[in-house]
Amino acid sequence: MPVKKARSARRDLKLAISLAMVLQHVCPLPARAQDAQAILRDTFKKGGIEAASKGQYAEAEKLLDFALVEAEKNPREYTHQVEILKILTEVKLKQNKILATEQLLQHAYEVLEHYVSKDHPEVANVLYYLALLHIKQDQYSQAELELKQALTIYETADNPENLSTADSAYALGVSYYKTGQYQKAREMLKYALTIYDKIHGDEHQDFLDALVYLVRSEQITGQLDTARVLAQRALELTEKLKGKEHEDVAANLFMLGQIYKAEGQTQQAMSLLKQAVEIGNKTQPSVPPKKNSGKALATPRPESFLANIKDYLRPLPQSIDRVAIMKEYLAVTGHLGQSTEGQKMLEKSR
Repeated sequence: MPVKKARSARRDLKLAISLAMVLQHVCPLPARAQDAQAILRDTFKKGGIEAASKGQYAEAEKLLDFALVEAEKNPREYTHQVEILKILTEVKLKQNKILATEQLLQHAYEVLEHYVSKDHPEVANVLYYLALLHIKQDQYSQAELELKQALTIYETADNPENLSTADSAYALGVSYYKTGQYQKAREMLKYALTIYDKIHGDEHQDFLDALVYLVRSEQITGQLDTARVLAQRALELTEKLKGKEHEDVAANLFMLGQIYKAEGQTQQAMSLLKQAVEIGNKTQPSVPPKKNSGKALATPRPESFLANIKDYLRPLPQSIDRVAIMKEYLAVTGHLGQSTEGQKMLEKSR
């Protein structure tokens, strides 16, 4: 932002705050006082959002804290408190302040407990995001409890087959997968996929992410025929969504190659792993995405707040570990008596 515009924005903010303070002191009527508080609250909130959008997180936190103080002066308007807490939570999260983020969500949950029923959708939203934070911290038992509560609330909505239900089922499936409860993971992931398919169709990242976890669950439990069919579908969808030379395509080729190898079909496995290596060599070496990348989802929900933390659930591309792919490829080529070719490709990939 140009210097003149920045100064003008700060001047406007100070003017609005001054006006609100004057109103608060000179207007004797309670209604007028509440109006002054609302002006202060909204002005601070707007300033905090603008500061956060520029990456000025310390300033954003300060302004949002002021906004929260004003919102708490009128407890009956709890929705404003919860909204500001959510924005503050996102600011904390973008700085990777996980503990502070969790504390703010707990605060929001406590506010809601006073004013709404336990089966209110807003309660489910907070439980869902708390669960994602707990998954990030490997606190799966706590996350599963929260997700089950959230899922129960979402399923009682007028239309139970909604995106919030699908997201909660998917997150619960991931939690089960991470803790080795593969049968439960398969059930939840299939449930999520059914809803995602009805809402998005299959050519969508949400559907693809859940599908990849389902493939892995089927593979681990020895359901290789099913895993192979689903992995082939995941590969085709990835190529449609991201192009044929994306690193996620290499990850899916690697996954499918492993399945063929487990089935004893080493020739097919070698061909797929070779393609994965070639794609990996064409792309820049990847780095796992930062957990607080702030990447927005195409369809944020239940609302835009904290949409980026769903990234914690994404299956990271296995192509980021090119050494693992090469080791798998070398193992197969060695088995087929073609280790020299594999060694040449390894040297080329370095």
